[in-house]
Formats: sequence, C-alpha cells, structure tokens
Amino acid sequence: MFSKIHDGDRMKIGIDEKILRYITIFAVIALAVITTIGCTSAASTSSDTRTITDMAGTTSTIPVDVNRIGVSYPAMNQVIFMLGGADKIVATSSTVDTLPWLIKLYPQIKSIPQSLNTEVNMEELVKDNPDVVIMALSANTTTSKKIRDLGMPVVELNVSTPEQLKQAVSIVGDILGPDAKLKAKEFSDYYDSNIKLVSSKTADLPKDQKPKVLYTANNPLNTEGIGSIVTNWIELGGGVNVAAENGISGTFKDISMEDVVKWNPDIIVVRDAAQKPKIMEDPQWKEINAVKNGKVYVSPKDVYAWCVRSACASLMPVWSAKTFHPELFADVDMNQVVRDYCKKFYGYDPSDSEINDILNPTV
Repeated sequence: MFSKIHDGDRMKIGIDEKILRYITIFAVIALAVITTIGCTSAASTSSDTRTITDMAGTTSTIPVDVNRIGVSYPAMNQVIFMLGGADKIVATSSTVDTLPWLIKLYPQIKSIPQSLNTEVNMEELVKDNPDVVIMALSANTTTSKKIRDLGMPVVELNVSTPEQLKQAVSIVGDILGPDAKLKAKEFSDYYDSNIKLVSSKTADLPKDQKPKVLYTANNPLNTEGIGSIVTNWIELGGGVNVAAENGISGTFKDISMEDVVKWNPDIIVVRDAAQKPKIMEDPQWKEINAVKNGKVYVSPKDVYAWCVRSACASLMPVWSAKTFHPELFADVDMNQVVRDYCKKFYGYDPSDSEINDILNPTV
C-alpha cells in the first residue's frame, strides 16, 4: 500500500534538506544585512538634520551643521558676530551700511549680498541659498511664508525684555553650534551680572529720587513705552520712562510736543547722535528740564546701538545707572566696562580713543 523508500531516495532527501537549511540560513543573514544597511542609511540621513523651535513656537528642520545664514533681523548680525559665526552670514540687509563698528571689526560684511531688506529680493535670496533665515518676530508674516515656501527654514526672534534677549541669543547659539552655544551662555551670565550690579542699588529707590526719562527713537517725537526693552533699562537704571508712565505702549510710537512739555523729562536719551542738536537748538524744547540742565545724552553705540534690541543692550543698564545716579555708581568705570566687554565678546582691545567714540558717538 505504501511505496517503499529505497536507500538512494533517503540519501537524496537528506541532501535536499541540507540544501534547504543552507538556503534558509543564507536568506536570514541576507535579510539581516539588508535591514541593517537600511537602518544605517536612515540613521545617517536623519542625523544630517535637527529641529529648532523659535520664539513664535514654530519648529523648523535645519542642517546639523549650519554653514549659510540669512539675516533679516539687523541686530542679529551683531549677535552672530559676537558668537563667532559671522563667516556663515551669506545674506543680510542694507542696515549693515549704517554700522561702522561692525564694518570695522568685520569688514567682510560689506561684500555680503543685501537681499533681506524690507522688500526681500527672493530671486537673489535663492542664489544666496541660506540653510536658515533669521527674522524678527514682528516682521511681515507674508514674507516669512514666502521664504518658507522656497524651502528655506525661518527662525523668528523677539527681543523686548532681557529674558527674551537671552533666549534669542541662546537660539542663535543653537543654530551656530556647540562653541557658539557656550558663548551664548557666557553672554547670559554677563547680562545677569550687570542687572544684579545695578538693581542692588536702584531697586529700592523711592520714586521722588528717580529721574523722569524720555527716550527718542526714529526722531525727537518718536519713543517707546510699555513692553519695550527701553523701559527695562530705564527702570533698571533707576529712572521712570515718562512715555510708559503716561500709557504709551510698544515701540516707535509718535508723540506730540505738547506731550513732552506736559511730561517735562529730567533726562533725554536719544538713539541717534543727529537728534541731539535738533533738540538742543529747537526753541520749543528750551524750557524742558533736560535741555535746561544739559542732560540730553546720546546712547552709546559700538557694533550696534546699546539702547535697542541687540546684545549690546546688556551694557545699557550699567550706563543708564551711571548716568542717572552718578553718585551711587561712582565706583563704576565705564571705560573699563567697555574695554572688558569688547575683549570678552569681540576679541578686540579698543584704544582709549575708540572707547570714547563708543560712549560718545557722533554718528
């Protein structure tokens, strides 16, 4: 009933089983190798990029090693320079033409394409081919969308307070890499130490000992108020921002001469040197306390103006405290403060004449 299996057939079956086992083993090994190669390839691809979250809460994918940066936010040129990444800037704005100290310390900035002005030259930006573009959070959202649509990651930053400034510098440090990240931490510690220095003497001053301060931005009748970093350094320095006190909120806000007369500031700090003679020589201003008492000051300026939204703002609390309350800060030598800062963050030892130009700018 059953077929008889001969010895030759048994031998043939044994050989077939061995071959089948070898084929199975080979297939398993091959599959393992293919899987390993696939995983390695995927890991290699994913390790070429990383994610970063900006101050708008947007997460973008950028290269692990960022080598090409577009800078739409003018003050970030200074931050990138401070963190040692200026050689990575491949696109910027025409604002750099107004920054003689940046040009002095990094003359190559003059040859970088200026495709990221208010009206972005998209065609030129594509040629510049940045790995990432840094913009101000308040910038035109349509523009940032257009840049993203071109396949370029956009990182948006906002600097209205010391904490936000430190966060922005930290994010830029992240973009640039490990060494820059360490430098960003040094900057944060430095800023904190300046705030601690001045607030230890100004925090408990009674209001009647705090001078009323007017800051002028784009022109003598343009100022900043609540929510601006300007208000922060005025208050840290032991003063009162008359604009904020009278309900002005935000940045670059127009006011009237009637407002100035009513507020009658004790001190005026102007962003640009050209504004000082306009105020001092205008008959409408002659009865203002700050003008009568010769207390109209130009904000110091090195790679960027100290009074606004750049890393130089870390110096402004010390300058304002020394200016508003010289008797409380008689031991503070601003010349030495400037020299130490430039050496620490720019790798540059300024001469006495250069320090004077920084503290008393004429342009």
